[in-house]
Amino acid sequence: MDVINALLSVLGANSTLVLIISFFGVIIAGITIALDFRNERRARDSFSIERRRLSEVNLKITHKVRLTPVSQREASQDEQGQGAFMILQMPMENIGDGPIDILGMLGSAKQLTYDEWSKGIGARSRDVEWTDYHASYWNDEDLNGKVFAGISTTKSLINSADNFTRLAAKESGSMRRLDAVHDMGELQKLQTINVMYRIFSVARGYALGEVLRQLGGGPPDPAVNVRQELLQFQRLAQPDFRRWLCVQKALINLNRFAFRLAIFDMDNPEASQDPLGLLLQPDAWRIFLLHHWEFVDDVVDAAPKRLSQSVKAEYALPPGTIQRASAIAESFFPARRLPDLWDEEVKQKIQVAHEKCAEELKEFVLAWERLKAAIKVCEANALTGRTPKTCPNEGYPRMIHIMKEYKDRWLALMEEGYLISKPFYRYRITLWWINAGGRRRKLDTHDIPSDPRVLEPYVMRTYYFLDSLDARQLKDPGLALDEDGL
Repeated sequence: MDVINALLSVLGANSTLVLIISFFGVIIAGITIALDFRNERRARDSFSIERRRLSEVNLKITHKVRLTPVSQREASQDEQGQGAFMILQMPMENIGDGPIDILGMLGSAKQLTYDEWSKGIGARSRDVEWTDYHASYWNDEDLNGKVFAGISTTKSLINSADNFTRLAAKESGSMRRLDAVHDMGELQKLQTINVMYRIFSVARGYALGEVLRQLGGGPPDPAVNVRQELLQFQRLAQPDFRRWLCVQKALINLNRFAFRLAIFDMDNPEASQDPLGLLLQPDAWRIFLLHHWEFVDDVVDAAPKRLSQSVKAEYALPPGTIQRASAIAESFFPARRLPDLWDEEVKQKIQVAHEKCAEELKEFVLAWERLKAAIKVCEANALTGRTPKTCPNEGYPRMIHIMKEYKDRWLALMEEGYLISKPFYRYRITLWWINAGGRRRKLDTHDIPSDPRVLEPYVMRTYYFLDSLDARQLKDPGLALDEDGL
């Protein structure tokens, strides 16, 4: 006590010393606060970077193409005795730090032939575009001199809608496309063929905020109020299996032989030569997602719940439509493909099959026409109406803001939160910095960003692979492809 009284008396008698000590104390306190603020900001920045890194979709895709022979056990003199398949294998690796769902993987191929070379493609530095390659579609009538028949018709590489395709962080997998060699004699004559593949991939990632929401995290910062006990038992990044299933069923149905017969036009074969090829553009894919449930007939209430019952009933397919149409198509063509030679009898048979399939798939074809019309509206970008000031002058964002039908479809998918990310509900009343009145119970048009694409959880990429194949590979017994696929 005496020491404290003595110290106080000294400080009281020397005001200069008090000022010096106070000055240095303030400086030390200020430095401490500044360092704490800097460290806290650095931690926030690091956490933001971590969030972004976890949500990035990093899918590495490589490829290899092989000719694989298939031989008949006993062949007569009139039979060829050997066939072959061209198999594209695409090893995939998730090189990111979060899981990835493969929403779509569509592939087609074209050839680079002598005819293209004779036309001067690639000569004198001329560009070689995708449209310059030689195409071969499923409904080509003249197959004379063609090694393949139908490789340019786009197919989904996810062969089963029940096979949920996900890659965990650092996980690898593989996808395939298989095409039969149509004319083995032509292949042996050419010896070498050049094939260009086009692959359109759609991969969905999971932002950290979405993961934290599934663990009970809420606004303003889900990392702060997340329920830690759920982290011990609940699986992270839970997908919407049902919505993924509907997307895959729609893709598969759009490439079924029965549907291609239903839209087949003998006088205009281009109209039906590549249905899925229409979706290989980003905006076309986005609009397909807003329509996809219209092409599904075997999932109860395939449409999003938020849509009105009248809209659901108007666009719902009768159960069993696809199965009945497929049975009709197979009654005419059991191999589920068109014959190689078309005489008048075959053409008449194709026409009858077309009419019967078109009648059975009447609602399905109408949905297809609606989808094509919507894609054309988007591409034209000629809509007029009110949009946010910062809305990009592009077809898809303007379409969502102006057309009520697509605004409702978009909001319905956002409410589900799988094909479109779902933000937190806004407060009912916002007065300056005060949020009051509780949170809204459903999303509305005010929750649509100026550019709706910013809430897309998926990334779209297009890959091109060019390969040269030698017919002598067919004699190589080491071509067996036994890698595990998805």
